[in-house]
Amino acid sequence: MSQSYKDNVYQLSEITTLAPGEKIEWVYEDDYGGEQHLYKIENTIAMGETEFQSYAIFDTTAFGIVLFLDGYIQSAQKDEFIYHESLVQPAMLAHPNPKKVLVIGAGEGATGREILYHPTVEQVVLIDLDKELIDLVRKHLKPIHQGAFDHPKVEVVFEDGYSYLKNSQEKFDVIIIDVVDAIEEGPAQKLYTREFYQFLKTDCLTKDGIVVVQSMEMNELDSRDDWHVYREMTHSFKHVCSYSSFVASFWAKWRYTIASDVIDANTITESQIDSVVSQRGIDKKLLYIDGETFCTMRGMSKIARKLLTKALNNQHSSNQEADLSDHFIDWDPDAHRSLFKNKMLD
Repeated sequence: MSQSYKDNVYQLSEITTLAPGEKIEWVYEDDYGGEQHLYKIENTIAMGETEFQSYAIFDTTAFGIVLFLDGYIQSAQKDEFIYHESLVQPAMLAHPNPKKVLVIGAGEGATGREILYHPTVEQVVLIDLDKELIDLVRKHLKPIHQGAFDHPKVEVVFEDGYSYLKNSQEKFDVIIIDVVDAIEEGPAQKLYTREFYQFLKTDCLTKDGIVVVQSMEMNELDSRDDWHVYREMTHSFKHVCSYSSFVASFWAKWRYTIASDVIDANTITESQIDSVVSQRGIDKKLLYIDGETFCTMRGMSKIARKLLTKALNNQHSSNQEADLSDHFIDWDPDAHRSLFKNKMLD
């Protein structure tokens, strides 16, 4: 194990196992854009590597149980509800009768938990590539998933999400894409392209279906990822709505993008949201989202609006910096396993 600038402070991506009796007091995320974040550790729950990624689950002083993947925070017990309600509830509340829901990126199970609050739901399909990680979170993150993986309405499928959809004839009312950031040579590549969004529209969604994508960090100094998702979705869908929430454990404002040909989430009013929440009897289950909150989440700063407008105006440019489509080639799970193993040996 590699240590940092003082005793008992470790870089997350360098932690794989602990020696007998060794204790971690602090961990920090990998350097990203010239900044690092420290987390004080009360207890180490699990750490290691699956065939796809490294993981660490800690009980932290500030955020309770926290899941880290490949050196970065993924979910924290004390505020994950902000992220997951923001991701799931606007689309679920906007749809008049969501019965069949697909999630690409089952993660810690909280997305499934949020979907199951809605009494209209009849079927939830949770897709994830990494069975080993899902087995770990089922065991160690029960306060977060609250048994969602074992609910009778839920089917858990261990497969690449793109491959699953290509081989399926089912159509869904709501599709939620909650995968890792659009890094090169990773499983999420093709899920951020205009070709994929067009495929969702024509082959995977019901007529009034909605898709929502986690659109990565919204930072006025660098919002390229967010513009990319928004811009690519506008090529396929008539209505696209972008919104954000601040997640304390991420140290950042996070963006989400909803798209549909029938439902325009930009025009949904505060009273409409509150009415659906009341009708479905889920007010006490939602800790963060209500009508006023969602309307506030749709707002953007002056500079963010300017950057998004610029991206949309340049959407046909072959030199567009945020256009990642050329990188999103067919993804091979075996090649990624090899890449990951080689990376960990460096």
